[in-house]
This record gives sequence, C-alpha cells and structure tokens, in this order.
Amino acid sequence: MQTRDYAEELVRSADEATASEDQIKRWIDLRMDRQQILLSDDAPRLSVILDESILYRSIGSGEVWHGQLRHLVEQGQRDNIDIRILPFTAAPHRGHKGGFMLFEMPDPYPKVAHLDTHAGQLFIEEPAVLRLTEVWKDIDMKAVDHEESTRLILRHLEEPK
Repeated sequence: MQTRDYAEELVRSADEATASEDQIKRWIDLRMDRQQILLSDDAPRLSVILDESILYRSIGSGEVWHGQLRHLVEQGQRDNIDIRILPFTAAPHRGHKGGFMLFEMPDPYPKVAHLDTHAGQLFIEEPAVLRLTEVWKDIDMKAVDHEESTRLILRHLEEPK
C-alpha cells in the first residue's frame, strides 16, 4: 500500500544507519514486489484500518506525502481493497499498543499475525493470535466506513504540499 518514494522514506528513516545501500534498495524492491499480488486476477482481500493520526504525520516531502495519500485513495477503489480510518473519536480502543497484520487463510492453514518491531519481525500463531483477532474486531467496529475514510484522506490532499 506504499508508493516507492514513501517506502524509501520509511526504510531510510528506520534503517539507514545500520544497513548498506544495497540492502535498503532490496527492502524497498521487496515492498514494491509484494504489492503485486493485490493486482492479480485472484487477488486476496485486503482490509486496512489506519489510525487518523497518520493523516497528520507527513513522511518525506509534501510531494511524497501527497503521492502516498493519492495512492491510498486509488488503491481503495479496487474491489479487493478496503481502506478505513480509525478516527480520534474512537478512543479508547483495543488497538492502542500498535499496528499488526492479521492473515486469515483457508484451511488447513492457521490464522497468523505479523508485527513489525524495532527488534525485528514477529509472527504470532494460535492461541495468542486470538487476542489480536479481538483487537481487530474492536477497531473494525470503531473505524469509519470506506466512503468517509476516503473523504478524510482527500481532505488532507487539499492542504498545501
């Protein structure tokens, strides 16, 4: 769900001091390649809930940030992608400890969660993944619908770069 420029800003800000230029480029390429699955004919369904605070935390130049916001709006138009915003007014909510990805796959595969941390990537399986499923249910109920989320993102695109 990231543009190349936005992904580069994120990777460099987190890892530039400890990673080689080649490694940084590989990580950015990996992020871009991973997104291709969302464009395939048998693309999986992706539901994303973003905290409203991300709309106020620009990454990179105004051009990079606006490009990322436009990309979110464009991707949200796809049938298999749902992007919603968890508004400030949704507090308190169970997702305050940080972001995660929840993968629901067909049987016989178990539900798995992924957390990206400063110490590395973590994969969580049952039974602990059940707690994250409950967190998802809570923020899913409190996030605004797709149309209102798109309006919120577009409102930030109207601001000067």
